[in-house]
Amino acid sequence: MKRSFSKLILIILIIAWFRSSTAIAADPGADGFIDTAAHWAKDYISCLTGNGAIKGFTDGTFRPNDMITRAEFTAILLRALKNDVGQPKEGKWYTYYITEATNRKYILSGEFDSVEKNITRGEMARMIVRTMDEVYPGNMDDYASQLSDYGKTPVEYKEFALKAYVKGIITGRPGGVFAYGEQASRAEATTMLVRLIDAGKRAVPAEPVSDDVYMYELDEKKEIKVGTSHPELIVQIKNAIEILKDYATDIYYSKDGNVVQFYLFKDVEELQKNILERVPILKYSVFTEYDPRSEGYRPYSLTLFDTKSTFGQDKFKAMAKEIFPEGYDKILKELQNKIKDTNYQGRVWERINGREIRIFTFAGTNQISMYMELKDK
Repeated sequence: MKRSFSKLILIILIIAWFRSSTAIAADPGADGFIDTAAHWAKDYISCLTGNGAIKGFTDGTFRPNDMITRAEFTAILLRALKNDVGQPKEGKWYTYYITEATNRKYILSGEFDSVEKNITRGEMARMIVRTMDEVYPGNMDDYASQLSDYGKTPVEYKEFALKAYVKGIITGRPGGVFAYGEQASRAEATTMLVRLIDAGKRAVPAEPVSDDVYMYELDEKKEIKVGTSHPELIVQIKNAIEILKDYATDIYYSKDGNVVQFYLFKDVEELQKNILERVPILKYSVFTEYDPRSEGYRPYSLTLFDTKSTFGQDKFKAMAKEIFPEGYDKILKELQNKIKDTNYQGRVWERINGREIRIFTFAGTNQISMYMELKDK
């Protein structure tokens, strides 16, 4: 009898311990789910469930590591964008969602052989990017180097993968792997959609380090990479940007004209005038390629329109010293002659350390112009 009583006590203690342990392990997180309290995506899950776009299961779980189907992701995407089209009384539950997504071009005809299959990271990126109306950086292609598997990504996914990455919607996995073909979990899908609807939660990657320069192109009306077969010109363009960045400057690039042009104005008020009315103090042009119709190749052209302007003089000197340091003393002498005498007229046409420089001043004007060759190889 005593032994039976001891066994009974032991059984009761074991049951009590088990119930206590289960209660601790199943303690729900802030979002109410019993399996997300310690999950890396718990804050995103809480945000999207609060939004009403995604729900948990009847057993109190969210199952963050479970895979998600194309149909499920489509429904959650539409609900996250406040476009819940509901479910039909008969037939497949996802019919309205797939139809709506197709009508909105989030899904194109023939892209999915079955919407009941698990969705991949690349497929999610494609759908998400199609919902976005955002401006992307002109140097977006430079970000591709941050994704170690970008070169292996199929062409049809590359644009979507890169745009989703650049905007901080989908980050790379360890090692900078985008993993376009891997199936996505409920936690990953939730995180991506929260970043889509809340820009403040995006994980925007660091600006790529690049030797390229991107500028507003006149004809294309957007920023594109400045092209040239002379790398040293890119360095000089960057230096000019640095010298003039804090002043009222307009910069243009003409791809067809092979030229980058800088216009410096006395102040912002002058800069903002009608283009036909404003008067620049200084103009700097960099011709990115040789024009066979011209005699010789002098890619650097620098003109100071008002030699009486102290502000203009300072910028002209800084630019001249940067472009042609070996001829700076000659340039400075011609500038001083013009400052002292408006009627001074001179012409310098020399080779200095293997580089040709031409400096022109004309009587009756306050202008000085010069043209310079590339450095010898």
